[in-house]
Amino acid sequence: MRRVVFTGDCLRSEAGEANQWSNVAWLQNLLGERLQRITGLPVESVLPAPTECWQALGQPPSLSNWSRFFWAEADQRLCEVLHPYFDDALVVAIELSPILESALNRLRIPWVEVGVHALRFLPDFALFFRFSPGLTRPDRFGLTPAEVAAGVARLRAFYGAAPISGTVFFAQTNADRTLITRSGFFDPMSILDDLCVDSARGPLWVKPHPLEPGSAVVQALLERGARALTHNTYATLGAEVEVATIASSVAIEARAFGRSVRVFNPEVLDRNSTALVTLNGFRSSAFWREALTGFALTDAEFDEPFVPNLLRARLNFYSLDRDVYPQPPVAAEP
Repeated sequence: MRRVVFTGDCLRSEAGEANQWSNVAWLQNLLGERLQRITGLPVESVLPAPTECWQALGQPPSLSNWSRFFWAEADQRLCEVLHPYFDDALVVAIELSPILESALNRLRIPWVEVGVHALRFLPDFALFFRFSPGLTRPDRFGLTPAEVAAGVARLRAFYGAAPISGTVFFAQTNADRTLITRSGFFDPMSILDDLCVDSARGPLWVKPHPLEPGSAVVQALLERGARALTHNTYATLGAEVEVATIASSVAIEARAFGRSVRVFNPEVLDRNSTALVTLNGFRSSAFWREALTGFALTDAEFDEPFVPNLLRARLNFYSLDRDVYPQPPVAAEP
């Protein structure tokens, strides 16, 4: 291992554009200095050219093809394209797709997958980590049930419960990664009959995604008698409701609130659920020293204290009010 390479899903492209650079840059900015210190190796960002990768797969780049190949096994042609980008590297990838994971495994290149975890109501965003064969999962840094329960209790106290009952459907963007099935994107319109108003379950509510508030499935459900939900997500989860979704991360949060959940396409969420989830472990040298057992490492030591909303303030508060977890005041410079 001669370098640490940060990368992303190079196959996720609409027309050949390398649109994952911002995510890769964010990941390197977050972890690069820490990994440089613990490994003593140079750190760089690399994103294989999407057009070159899709040529190896014999298909034009598109989000449709990305979804169709997402769960595939990498063949020799794709591995030959990827090899010079990642040879002699520890690869740290944001949202590594199964096909790229299989390519790295076939090339015997160690990797760490990183992503923002679905539980977004904690004192800050938790990250999930998956590790390649040969690396060690540092489980002692994992999120505990007590931490999750404390987060739920805090939100219940802050938001209370929305005055609703019945079923709440949480919509998503059309090209969401979690909507990928084994044969392409899930068809949201296929769930209309399952979600039509059922008097035994009470009214059906629809929570549109803020980035696609007028999506086809939202409009179709409203036309069939569903009601538009305007209550805060966490006030909604505090109510006695059933949650339905194709594959929204809210499903994971709803289970933490003790809600009954229907997920129509759980496979990507299930894959993420096998990961190690941590709030602050990655800010400790001991986390990386344990994960990279067997590699030549430096004697660097660091253990940065937890600060509420540190990642959230740089990304998005989503449905969480800023006052739920107030940040401690910053001491004035002497």
